[in-house]
Formats: sequence, structure tokens, C-alpha cells
Amino acid sequence: MRRFVFIILLLPIINFIYGQNGFKKYNLYEVGSIKVSTKMKLKSKAEYIKSFKAKNSEWNNPYIYPDPEHRVIFMQKNKNDYARIIIKTDFTEADELNQWRTPTRDELNEFNLYQKEGIKNSMRRTPMKMIRWLGTNIVYVNKQKAIKISYERQLRNQPIVLVNMYVIPNKTKKHYITLSYRKKDRKVWQPLFQKTLSSFKVHKEQ
Repeated sequence: MRRFVFIILLLPIINFIYGQNGFKKYNLYEVGSIKVSTKMKLKSKAEYIKSFKAKNSEWNNPYIYPDPEHRVIFMQKNKNDYARIIIKTDFTEADELNQWRTPTRDELNEFNLYQKEGIKNSMRRTPMKMIRWLGTNIVYVNKQKAIKISYERQLRNQPIVLVNMYVIPNKTKKHYITLSYRKKDRKVWQPLFQKTLSSFKVHKEQ
């Protein structure tokens, strides 16, 4: 009997410990779904969450709606850390991605230079600078083919941030998922972000 009571008393502690390092599933309107560490939160919960559940029985949670720029942003809960997950959708011409294929090495090199210059130019209007360009390559995100873009950046004299962006084509859309964290905190965020990335599921357009 004492052992049974001890287990009951211990359950809230166990739940708290695992909850701190757990993951929560979010359903993203017209995008798909993703699991995010409980160390993170929606940047502005009221901006995204609608107070109703989808009629489709497949979904048990409310949809998360994007902001006016078609983004959903998650940020770290601890104010002393820095970590971001940004999911953005771009709408393209109907034919642009219908026949999306793996680019050749020359095409990937051209895309790599285009992205590098584009990102560097966008930083010139800010106090941010690129520290190191890590390149682009073809990867799979939860069995979905994607282009990965990686670089390191720095805002003024703050710690260097590692950025990994994944571009996933989906018929008339391109989904971007950008994961960033301070390089010095890699041991904390890399395994959490890897689980998040592995959970990202896009609703394929028919």
C-alpha cells in the first residue's frame, strides 16, 4: 500500500520532468503539422490560435493560423536563450513547381550563389552580418525532398547564430522551415530541432 501511494505521489514530479523536455504537436493551417519542444512557445499565441477545432476528425488540436506574412514563429521560453523556428509559405505560379526535380550540380551551384548574395544583401540594411556561409545541398525532411541552406550570422556583438533553412516544394507552394539558435548552445538545441524537423509533415496538394 505504501509503495502504491509513493508511486501516485511521484507521478506529478515525473510528468513535470518529462513535460519540460517533451514535445507538443501543432497543426498548421494549409501547411501540415509539426512537433515543437516544450522549451519553446508561439511568439504571439493570440495572433495564431483560433478558438475552435477543425471539423475533420483527423485533428484533435486547434489549427495554428499564419500571420499576414504567411509565417508561424516559435521562440524560446527562457529569455536568456535564443532559438527560433519560422515556418513560412510562398505561393508560386502554378507550373513553377509541378515538375520539381533534383537540380543538377551546376544548377545547385547557381542556386547556392544566388541565395548567398540575396541573404548578404538583405543583411546590409540591418545591424546583422554574415559570419560564415555553409552552403546548400539536397536533403530529406521526414521523407520529403528539400533544399537545405545553412549559414552563420551575428547581430552586432551578440553570440553567433547558426541558421538552417529548408525549402520544400509543394505544387503551387514552397514551404520554408528555418531553425536557428546560438552556436554556443548547439548541444541544447540541435537534438531538439532534429526531432522537430523529423516531425514536420506537409499536406501534399493533389
